[in-house]
Order: sequence, then structure tokens, then C-alpha cells
Amino acid sequence: RPYCVESDILFSHAGLDRNWFSMAAEAGYETPSSLTLPEIVAWLDKTWPQIVTLLDVCRGHPLIGVGYLRGGDQMTGGITWQDFNEHLAIPGLKQIVGHTIFPPDKGPLFRFPGKKGTPVARYTSKGVNPRWMTNGWTLCLDTNNKHYAVLENNILTIKSVKWSRPK
Repeated sequence: RPYCVESDILFSHAGLDRNWFSMAAEAGYETPSSLTLPEIVAWLDKTWPQIVTLLDVCRGHPLIGVGYLRGGDQMTGGITWQDFNEHLAIPGLKQIVGHTIFPPDKGPLFRFPGKKGTPVARYTSKGVNPRWMTNGWTLCLDTNNKHYAVLENNILTIKSVKWSRPK
């Protein structure tokens, strides 16, 4: 599976964007009845095996599709190809992804739904207001192997790594 859930957080390679679901529905694909974690996971659990089993038939399924920014043919990429630079967080949903932010050297980047649907982005190095975390968020940890997250007892901690060349 290209996803897993731990402590009410959806982990995947590139995440799911709030506009992706309306794009898929407009193209005639089945989508979850609501954008809550249980509904999304139930839909993924049902949809993913169909894609894998019927790969020849489902080759164009938007869940594995590539977005325009990555040279693909859909507005927003799917769970393995979404470009985080244009990601729109889903209200109420917590996600952790690891698919390319630019520039990755600035550190982990949070995206929040924001007020009135206006997206908010914040690098962790700049500080994150805990109030922003109450309506869902997406964290991208693709920082050239300079950061990782530890999830223990429902507490998420982001740590940095200092690499050095062996002498």
C-alpha cells in the first residue's frame, strides 16, 4: 500500500490534496463520501487493491496519476506524484509526506488549510503556531535526509541530522 495510518495521521509518499478529490470526481471516479480520515482510509483500502489487480485497466486512475508540475496530465498529482509546492491541506486531516519541497534545504514544511480556505505554509525553522494545527495539516519531511520525525505516545517530534564525511 502507498499509505498507512498511525495515531490519526495519514502517512504516504506524496499525500492527498483537497482539490484532488473534486478533480477525480469530475472525471467520473469514485471518491470518499467525506474528507475525514476514516472515510479516506476506507476508500483507499477499497480502491488501491483494484488499481493493483487491474493495473492494465486502471493505468490512468488519478490516484496514481502525475500532476502538471511533474510533467503529467492531471491538475493535481495523486498519492505518489503530487507536487508539495502546490499542495492544499485537507481541513481536519493530518498527513506526513516525503515528496519534494523546493528548496529542501530550508527544512520541513507544514501546510495548513488556513482561514476561509486560504492555504498557509510554514517552515518548522520559522516556528509553528499550535493554533494552526487544530484544523488539520500536512508535513513534508523531504529535506535531503536532514530531518526525520518521531511519533511516540501520540507526540510528534521533528529532529534534525547533522551529516559529516568520514575521515
